[in-house]
Amino acid sequence: MIIIDSISTLITPILGGGGAQGHALMVSVGFLLKRLAHEHDICILVTNHMVAGEKGTSKPALGESWRGIPHVRLLLSRDRARNISSMSVLRHPHMATGDRIEFEVQ
Repeated sequence: MIIIDSISTLITPILGGGGAQGHALMVSVGFLLKRLAHEHDICILVTNHMVAGEKGTSKPALGESWRGIPHVRLLLSRDRARNISSMSVLRHPHMATGDRIEFEVQ
């Protein structure tokens, strides 16, 4: 397993101006990671943190273009008031999207 935490902190400075080169790099990195996982039969976990969006909403740091790259997309969130975390399936080749579980981290 390879874990890349906050890949957006590596790619965002290049994407800063929203230029075509930064976008091409982001897509290339995504497909390179998919190929690496397939060729070596390994799992690659990539995190993409959330940033402030319009009207106080949150949005993924790498934007909409990254959505189609991973095979599986999970959303992890936390309700601090209840001390409960949740995981929702946003994309999976063999599972229904929208499935959600809640759990408590001790």
